[in-house]
Amino acid sequence: MTKSTATPASAVHSRSDWEALARQALKSDDLDQLTRLTEDGLAIPPLFLAADAPQPLSDAFSSAASRGWEIVQYIEPQTDAAALNRAILDELEGGASGVIVTADQDPSLLAKAMDGVYLNAIRLAADAPIDPRSLGNVIVDLWQKAGVTAAEAKASLGIDAFADQANGAKEALDLAQVLAALMLLRADWPGLHLVTIGGGKWHRFGLTPAEQIAVSLAELIAVMRKAEAAGLNLEDVYGSLEFQLAFDAELYPGMAKARAYRLLMARVLASMGIEAEDLAGRCQAVTADRMLNRIDTDTNILRNGTAMLAAALSGFGMITVLPHDWLTGSSAQGRRVARNMHHLLADESQLGQVADPAQGSYYIDHLTDALAMKAWEFFQEIETKGGLAKVLADGVITAWARQANNARQQQVNRGIRASLGVTLHPMRGALPKPIIQGITGQRGGEAREASVWEALRLDFHGQTPRCLMLDIGQVTGASAAVMTRWFAATGLDAAMMTAEDIPSAISILQSAKPDVLILGGALSEAMLNSDEAQGTATRFVASMDVISRDGPVNFAQLMLQIKEALS
Repeated sequence: MTKSTATPASAVHSRSDWEALARQALKSDDLDQLTRLTEDGLAIPPLFLAADAPQPLSDAFSSAASRGWEIVQYIEPQTDAAALNRAILDELEGGASGVIVTADQDPSLLAKAMDGVYLNAIRLAADAPIDPRSLGNVIVDLWQKAGVTAAEAKASLGIDAFADQANGAKEALDLAQVLAALMLLRADWPGLHLVTIGGGKWHRFGLTPAEQIAVSLAELIAVMRKAEAAGLNLEDVYGSLEFQLAFDAELYPGMAKARAYRLLMARVLASMGIEAEDLAGRCQAVTADRMLNRIDTDTNILRNGTAMLAAALSGFGMITVLPHDWLTGSSAQGRRVARNMHHLLADESQLGQVADPAQGSYYIDHLTDALAMKAWEFFQEIETKGGLAKVLADGVITAWARQANNARQQQVNRGIRASLGVTLHPMRGALPKPIIQGITGQRGGEAREASVWEALRLDFHGQTPRCLMLDIGQVTGASAAVMTRWFAATGLDAAMMTAEDIPSAISILQSAKPDVLILGGALSEAMLNSDEAQGTATRFVASMDVISRDGPVNFAQLMLQIKEALS
């Protein structure tokens, strides 16, 4: 037996000890390669020590997290009362404690769809209804007819006028007028929540985590200004609010975002003289639809699982998990899987019993602090420029989203970030199903990274070109083999071969007679410029060494060039 030369962990006493081990493992002095940047440009180093941690969040912050959560799930819009009743009962019988109807649901059907529904035991929620005053009256009428007391009644209208404005709503809601009318209704029904602050729509719009928090803070200020203009008491208005945040498949960043969100919301509310001790219970987590894909929808279960875990560990009082097939119209199985995620984490894993599992983590405390400071900078910029309504009208938020979306898409298109089931291990032969188009826009929004590759899959549908990836000589630079992954992402098959020299490559080429030829290896450029390569009937010939010479390859753009050559 040979003696191990590894340094035992007990010998690591300082940062310099760790750095020495890291250099040894990397065989390089460049430790900066281990530092990564978030979408907001925040540096995440590979090691956190106690000395690196910022002032930790107080025990009071952690103890204010919610114990357990309400399971509040979406139901698909229905066209008749019997189908709506069945959809509601399916969710409740499956363990949900509340249901959300979309803006596409005809609210007049609700009154006829409550047979067997115990309205005193559930939360009835809506997602940005077109006419919130009418829906509020419908819900109160249901409570009165069912004999529900004011102490038992729980409902959320989900008004989010500013998010709808950002997403191009045709008719602007007069928020001050609507608030004034609904606050009169709420005087007798304190369990009726009116406005949702933040939420999935800012994530769907494409904003970065810090931008989502900043815009949500600005939205809170804008709503309170509208309420003040209507002569309403701000503490009463706070009682009518809910706070929402979207979680994607980033576990620790998601937890840090949730903590920064709650921290800054409490700070802003405190500046108004409002002690938000029940803030965590008013916070709703929703798994993000921007991260979903519509080809291999089963991979969305993994994304939702990570997002759900982050939400469960963040101490939010309400959690909504979108079905994995939500984009194209959720199935009964999809809705069942989504509900069961709650039961797995709440009942089997008991995650709702711990107030703040992240407390004391140097990494999460550091990221929370950095994210909060970045979000506060964005928030101050919004307020300096005149507030949320003004910057929305001026296109500032749209510009932020466009920049973030472009950067995100470039990472996917260049292979820097893989998308499971889309650009990595894509499902063979499957075509994207149509996305549901609702009153408030298409599900998932326009900023989904998967949408570019779903469109390419449709572009290449029905085509069967012979695609050859050929590495010639020693592979020291870019390999042709890398392209097989991107052909698979578009639904095409590609063969991979190697040749020791150019004569061997010519022989392979003459036998294969491909429609698409991608070259790699040390001799690829020489082959590209040879008369034999130029004289073939191949409609697309490229060298990965030549293509990648100017930087990382944009594989989506390259596939479009191939599509044009084949057309």
